Amino acid sequence: MNYIKFLDYLSTAVFSYIGTTVGLKHKHGNIISIIFGLLTAMGGGTIRHLISGEKILFWIENPYYLIISLLFGIIAILY
Repeated sequence: MNYIKFLDYLSTAVFSYIGTTVGLKHKHGNIISIIFGLLTAMGGGTIRHLISGEKILFWIENPYYLIISLLFGIIAILY
């Protein structure tokens, strides 16, 4: 794995963790907080892909983004 891909995955994890903790801070349930984390982690890239006219979204083409987001959402709930 190259350096840029590692940073890409790391930023996805951080955004998911932050989005989930914000949901928990506002007293939402665990599932809703994980959804907030997913939206935070992948929302900006999805909007960028839709505006640029790309046909396949990055998280559908590479499901590691979704897996990392879910994993770090669960980690945020546990810690």
